[in-house]
Amino acid sequence: EALKRAGKQALGDKAPTMTGYIYRHALACDMKADGADRNEIAAALGHAVTKTQSHYGRASGGTKGARVFQIEAERPIKQTHGTGHRKGRDIAPTNAPEPAPVKVFTSPGFEL
Repeated sequence: EALKRAGKQALGDKAPTMTGYIYRHALACDMKADGADRNEIAAALGHAVTKTQSHYGRASGGTKGARVFQIEAERPIKQTHGTGHRKGRDIAPTNAPEPAPVKVFTSPGFEL
């Protein structure tokens, strides 16, 4: 609620609805722009499958620069993306190696 109020106060009635999800989208954008692989992005966002990240951010909207150095997931992440995927065509998921508990290391001064 505080974020919504701040957006409305700063931008008036033209303010888009702002929620805490803007931070998830920003992190996904930055990681995609920086070339992070799908497993790393899924782990950072707490997703169990790689496909979910398609709803978060685009590389073109991100900022390049190493912000997240290492991510270890608490549980395995299913590969649900494939190359050449077209709408309406199923992709058989593959199993990722079992990751360790989640730990995110960032550059100095950058907080998640």
